[in-house]
Formats: sequence, C-alpha cells, structure tokens
Amino acid sequence: MDWTSQEVYKLRAELEQRTAERDALAAEVAALKAQADPLAEMWRELSEYQPFANRDNHGVSWNAMCKARTVEAAFTASAAAGAGWEAAAAAGCAIRSAERAIAAIRRAKEARP
Repeated sequence: MDWTSQEVYKLRAELEQRTAERDALAAEVAALKAQADPLAEMWRELSEYQPFANRDNHGVSWNAMCKARTVEAAFTASAAAGAGWEAAAAAGCAIRSAERAIAAIRRAKEARP
C-alpha cells in the first residue's frame, strides 16, 4: 500500500496526541499513588500486630479481622484480644477517623514488649 504524505502526517499527529494522552494519564496515576491512604496504612499497622496476637492466643480472630477488614470483625477481634483491645477497637472506629485509629494501633504496638 502506498501512503500519501497527507496520510502519514495524519497518522503522526494522531500518534503524538495519543502519546500525550498516555503521558497525562500516567502522571495522574502517579499522583494518585503518591497520596497517602489512611485506611490502607491502618490495615497495614493492624497486620503488623499479628505476632503479638498470635503470642497472646487471639491470632485467629486477629487474622480474620485483617482479612475481612470490617467493623464487625474488628469488634470480634477486640473482644478476643482482651488486654490488646486498643488496636482492634481502633479498627472499628476507622470509619470515623483513620488517623486516630492509626495512632491507637501504633501506641498499642509500642506498649508491647
């Protein structure tokens, strides 16, 4: 097939436009990924508490909470945790304040030997 210079010009312009659109979308994705996600951070903190939960014999409910990521599972885990209730109860309050929940989880982990 013989391409006319006009067809080649149109294809190059379209390629440039699509490349610019792709680059703009890639920049948008990068910006979204750079934003902090308090709930994701909260669940990461809770997951890191798992060794303490295992040691204190409430690891099963803690693991279930970290997988389910629901308020109900958090309250079940907090009931099983007893003395370690702060971290699980914080997950139950996450809907209201993820930042508060993260602080409570960190305090509970720091208090552990």
